[in-house]
Amino acid sequence: MRRLILILGTLAGILCFAAATNDSLRAFEPQLMKVRLKVLLDDPRGLKLEKVYLQICYRAGQEYTAACYDAVPCDSSGVVETRVPRGSLMSVTVSSYDPTVRHIGADSTDSYSLAKACLEILGSVGLQIPNKAIEPIEKDISRGAAFTVCPPEKLEQGMLLFRRPSEKDVLHTIWFRERSSLEGTVVGGLEPGEWLVRYVCG
Repeated sequence: MRRLILILGTLAGILCFAAATNDSLRAFEPQLMKVRLKVLLDDPRGLKLEKVYLQICYRAGQEYTAACYDAVPCDSSGVVETRVPRGSLMSVTVSSYDPTVRHIGADSTDSYSLAKACLEILGSVGLQIPNKAIEPIEKDISRGAAFTVCPPEKLEQGMLLFRRPSEKDVLHTIWFRERSSLEGTVVGGLEPGEWLVRYVCG
């Protein structure tokens, strides 16, 4: 009986020591805080914000490894909420399956092509999370224009040329070696308005 009491007493002491150790370790862990990210659109007509995704990465400090959440979808109002350690260095990358969304950035007019189920990176932003509550982090993106690639039936390889009618010296080019590689491709991220498109055999 004494031997049983001694064993139980030792076990209780070990459990108490483990609990105290865990509590002391938690004191050194960075506290989490909620960060609210919001994507804003200059022209939201016809776009479901659920097609916009964020990649969220953060690092709490030099002694911690970076953690990332890939392809986090926005809600219907363009909001994503997450929790990161206070004081983290954070980076947010904005992507979309919608080809009419233009790149984030100052007056960027770069076009891009989207195959089926292709996710296009629109832009990114880095920020330092303070040690106290913050306002929602908001990022603007804008709507653009797009067109579907429809090469002539007998054109198996060559290039696609497109430009604005008023910009004769600015020519965008897409090369292709197989006609099948263009199936389902949409060229997007363009300025709204008229575009001239040519297919050249090559």
